[in-house]
Amino acid sequence: MDPDKFDTRLLHVKGKRHVRVKQVEAKVSSLNQGDCFILDMGRKIWQWNGKDANKYEKFKALEISTKIKNDERGGKADLVFLESGKDADEAFWKALGGSAADVKGADAGGDDDDVKQQAVQLFRISDASGSLKIDKVGEGHLERKQLDTNDVFLVDSGSEVFVWIGLGATKEERNKSMTYAANFLKENQRPAWVPITRVIESGETPVFKALFAKWEEPKKAAAAGNKDQKAAPKKGPDATALYAQKKAAEAEEKMVDDGSGKLKVWRIVNMAKQEVPQEQWGQFWGGDSYILLYSYRAPGQKKESHIIYFWQGRDSSNDEKGASALLAKALDDEMGGDPVQVRVTQGREPNHFLTLFKGKMIVHEGGVASAFKNRADKDSMDTDGTSLFHVKGTTELNTKAVQVKEVAASLNSSDCFVLLTPDTMYVWQGKGSNNTERRTASNIATVLKGNRKMLTIDEGAEPEAFWRAIGGKGEYASSKELEEGAREARLFHCSTVHGHFKI
Repeated sequence: MDPDKFDTRLLHVKGKRHVRVKQVEAKVSSLNQGDCFILDMGRKIWQWNGKDANKYEKFKALEISTKIKNDERGGKADLVFLESGKDADEAFWKALGGSAADVKGADAGGDDDDVKQQAVQLFRISDASGSLKIDKVGEGHLERKQLDTNDVFLVDSGSEVFVWIGLGATKEERNKSMTYAANFLKENQRPAWVPITRVIESGETPVFKALFAKWEEPKKAAAAGNKDQKAAPKKGPDATALYAQKKAAEAEEKMVDDGSGKLKVWRIVNMAKQEVPQEQWGQFWGGDSYILLYSYRAPGQKKESHIIYFWQGRDSSNDEKGASALLAKALDDEMGGDPVQVRVTQGREPNHFLTLFKGKMIVHEGGVASAFKNRADKDSMDTDGTSLFHVKGTTELNTKAVQVKEVAASLNSSDCFVLLTPDTMYVWQGKGSNNTERRTASNIATVLKGNRKMLTIDEGAEPEAFWRAIGGKGEYASSKELEEGAREARLFHCSTVHGHFKI
């Protein structure tokens, strides 16, 4: 199967109070001036807004087209916005087999107020019977009292699926609830872009509550026994608990020092530790696992403290991951149990781990084979002299480089890339990349370049040799908005609690 081959589809976005999204025939005759449409052709997605389309349809179309790009295409799709009467796109009209003159008027699409919301359905996910089951327990007129704190519930609104987690739900119910939601979409032949939202009991959003015809907050249980007895402490997340969780996460991420202590690094080879030379510290292979011992002396303390990190690559075999954990435990035992052990997975590195490498962490593809004799693994290293690294981050602390496929589709205008060729090291700066990414890209290029010459190039000014090295020019994620540079962060509140979608 060709991973770049997609079936063309045209999505019709219509409604006012209830905005509906459905697939229609991919022909110009399906368009009308009163609604919005999304033409999905895989690596290119168009959002076409009719001249009489309302703002709710435009918001919903933007949400769906963005979700298709990010969730189904991994961000590797070009998103194009077209306004009827203002923009012309030959490829768009060619795909639909017509022209702008063939589009029907707004009347052909019908009245937006006639779009009815699908009856809301409620399903219970429970393992009370001894195995995890999903059963339909309500439809249409739903009430809050139908939700049981001891289970997990799935609420299907038609355009979105919510997974409600009761505070007393079992661990298995919690862990598998999102999997059940994803399978629910597949079994009911629903599009992959239908959003799935996780909701915790007592932390329900106005959008979720609006799905219920009757929502009464559950009464707090009175304390048993003496009336003067204080009520039991409230369990589960609420607004204050969410802030507390945020503070706890910040405290957990608080670094013990600036990473200037002593470091030792081992790679798991043949189920044993193999020491990594200092000049290679910071370079990891995604097919391997590593153990790092960091020693430091906290201010005011005479005794040295230690942290044992065991880093597990995304493509590392299960036996290597297991060996890294066992060998980290053995190292801990050798040191009398003093160190703190921290498991680190590729892509989820904590701040302190990243700062050990001072903005020069590089993750290569490949790795050494598993040591188990019953496995057919082979060493997998990129040895053709050409490799491409994606440099992404927001600060010098969290910016790192990860090797990606050497094709134009891997590029992204919002980031920087380092291309290693046999004779030249290219530092490619996307139009939307930030200064930190550009500095980090140059630092990483310095680490990898060896005897090669280094050439920094801006997006749009690439020499032919650059394109030849990655198999020729091609489409990649890019948009005009990236050229405007970074913007101040803004927070929006979106709600339908008043009967219409309001931002």
